[in-house]
Amino acid sequence: MPVSASPAALACGDVVRTSHTRWVIMHHQGTHLLLCPLQPAGAPRHRADVPLPWQDGLHLGCMGDYVVQCRPVRRLAGQGMQKIGTLSRSCFRHARAALATELLQRRKETPHKAPYALAASHIRLPRHPLHIVFS
Repeated sequence: MPVSASPAALACGDVVRTSHTRWVIMHHQGTHLLLCPLQPAGAPRHRADVPLPWQDGLHLGCMGDYVVQCRPVRRLAGQGMQKIGTLSRSCFRHARAALATELLQRRKETPHKAPYALAASHIRLPRHPLHIVFS
């Protein structure tokens, strides 16, 4: 059963639902969240898509094949979000590693542009693999 989420109740690896989309919380700092969308798997797959294991899909009520699209979006916590579950540790670690790899790849491909997450947020990730991307 979905529960309305307060910012204090949310943690990394939680899956929340907004009006139209399911999101995985990749990083939580204060009232700011770094989210990646959880979408049905389509024919064209991106290099940073992480398939959702069927066990997690069953637990989250996702019928069919779903992927975590490792493209970060920054939002304020609790804005119409309902917590619907939590990813398994292994799936979350895989998604977080894919996100770090994708952001590093974007930095290499477009060195003249600031990385999306850096330009869009002021989140600092001390002592974390994503720190190299956000700092």
